[in-house]
Amino acid sequence: MRLLNDNPVPNEREKHPLDFMTVLIHTVYAALSFGCAGSAFTVFLVPLPMIANHLRLDEPWPKITAIFGAVVALVFFGMPPEVVSLIFVLGLVVGEGVKARQGFWSLALRSVAVCLIVVFAALAWNAQLGGLNIPQYWNSLVERLISGYAEMDVLKDMVNPALLHDTLLYEGPFLFLAGILLCIWISVGFAAHLGWFPEKHPLHATQLRKLRLPLWVPSVFAVLFAARFVPETPLKFYVEGVFMAWSSIILVQGCVYLSALLVRKRLGSGLKLFIYAFSLTFGSYALVALGVFGNWFLDKANRNRSLEVAHESHS
Repeated sequence: MRLLNDNPVPNEREKHPLDFMTVLIHTVYAALSFGCAGSAFTVFLVPLPMIANHLRLDEPWPKITAIFGAVVALVFFGMPPEVVSLIFVLGLVVGEGVKARQGFWSLALRSVAVCLIVVFAALAWNAQLGGLNIPQYWNSLVERLISGYAEMDVLKDMVNPALLHDTLLYEGPFLFLAGILLCIWISVGFAAHLGWFPEKHPLHATQLRKLRLPLWVPSVFAVLFAARFVPETPLKFYVEGVFMAWSSIILVQGCVYLSALLVRKRLGSGLKLFIYAFSLTFGSYALVALGVFGNWFLDKANRNRSLEVAHESHS
C-alpha cells in the first residue's frame, strides 16, 4: 500500500450537493468503516471512509451517515455492539480531527485517548454486569478466546495455550494501542495518497514527510529493547507490551523516512507503491530500524548532496 502521495492536489475538495442519493452513498461509505473490521487486510483502513465523509459533507451529515452506517453494521453485519461503538467513535474522532486540520500526532494522541476511554467504559460496564472487577473480566475474556483456539484442530499443535494466554493477558492492551495508532496512520496516509487533503493541510503528503519525532523517543525505544531480556516473569510481558506499542510509534517515523528517501530517488510511482506495500506487509522490523536510524541516513544524504553541488559549482 502506498502511504504518501507525491502528486499535486487541489487546494480544496468540493462539497457534494446534498440529496437522497448523496446521503445513501455516504451511508454506504460509513458502513464500509465497519465492514473493514472483518478482514485482517482491511482492518487498518477502518477510519478511511469516515474521513471521506467528513471532508465531503457539511455538518451534521458526517455524523448522521455514521449513525446510519452503525445501524447497518448492527442489523445486517451482525457485529457486536462494543465493536460497532469503538469503530463509530474512532471514525468520528479521526474525521473531526481531519476536518479541524489537526497535525498527525495531535490527531493520533486524541483519537487513541478517546478510544481508550470507550474501551475502559465498556470493560467496566460488562465487568459490573458480571459481578467482576475489570482485571477479572479481562482475564475471563482471554480465557474464552484461548478456549476457542483450543477447539480449532489446525492451531492445536501450533499454539502454546499457556504462552498465548499470558501474551494476551499482559500485552493485549498495549497491542490494542499499537493497532489503533496504525489504523490512524495507514488511513490518513492512504487518504493523502488519494489526494484528499489540500496542499496546506497538515496531513497533506508533503507535510507528512516532514514529521520528526524528538530524539528521546528512539532513546526510550533502545531502553525498552534492552529491558525485553529480563527473566521470564509477568513483568517481562508488560515490558514486551510497552515495547510493541512504542515500536508502532517508531514504525510511523520509519514510514516517513522511507517516503522521504524514495522521493529523493525519483522512482516510478508503481515501484514506490510496491516498496511501500512490501515494507508494511513483510518489512515492519526494517521500518522500525529505519525509524530509529533514518535521521542519520537523511543527514548523510543531505551532506553528500551538498558536497556534490559544491563540487559541480567548482568544476
